[in-house]
Amino acid sequence: MLQEHTFDTGTVSINYAEGPPSGPPLVLLHGGDGSWRSFLTVIPKLVSNWHIYAPDFRGHGRSGRAPGAYRWINYVQDTAAFLRHHFSEPVVLWGSSFGGTIAAGVAAQAPDTVRALVLEDAWLDFRTSQDQRQFLLDRRDLVASIHSLDEMITTLTNEPVSLPGHDEPVRRGVLGDDAEIRLEAETLMQLDPQVYTFGWDGRLAEGYDMDAVLEKVACPALLLQADPALGGLVDDELAAHAMTLLSQGTLVSIPEAQHTILESQPEAAMQAINRFLESL
Repeated sequence: MLQEHTFDTGTVSINYAEGPPSGPPLVLLHGGDGSWRSFLTVIPKLVSNWHIYAPDFRGHGRSGRAPGAYRWINYVQDTAAFLRHHFSEPVVLWGSSFGGTIAAGVAAQAPDTVRALVLEDAWLDFRTSQDQRQFLLDRRDLVASIHSLDEMITTLTNEPVSLPGHDEPVRRGVLGDDAEIRLEAETLMQLDPQVYTFGWDGRLAEGYDMDAVLEKVACPALLLQADPALGGLVDDELAAHAMTLLSQGTLVSIPEAQHTILESQPEAAMQAINRFLESL
């Protein structure tokens, strides 16, 4: 259904998947430490009506590594170069989490390339708690220290997970789908550990003002909000603030959705996204 290709930005080689030319272009931008394969469950729902493109960010998936250059501005530059090379018309950008932040940056800095945005629980507040910074540090050390896929699968399977309403963490393998764990393990094995370092030490956000970015977004933008109590990144105050900055913003809150909205509440999320896409 999809074929993989490479594109050289002049700085780094970007791997991307492309579907058949079934409609207008829709470019999918994955979340942090993911790859284009993060969209494998949703692509079949889109491929008959859209011409799907899904790149791997630098340092992720099969794209090239770029030591010392994993800032938001670097990802935005790569994505804008990709759009300018491949398309003669503006495209719809759908960004998940980390990818949503990059999508907004592209729309702000290269407005002629973007027709509309879907921001799936995008990272809009760059402040990180001590727990979040510790997670990034632990993940960096994990990715740097494990050198076999089987070992990574075993580690993720045995990872403790805290659940709402439970006093004690549970083993992830009891909850998770084996295929999902394997996909995450494969993705982490491809990741440059420096990606986490830039998030942990704050360099990721250097030169990137999120409020200024959102103020410059002139195209229609759908912001999907997950439940903050279940790990959603966008609380009500931040969502309301984003709506004051986006000139054509639409906010849709998805009840009981975790941060990975399409995985936890796929039907409600797809209904909201399809309504938005049909309105363009």
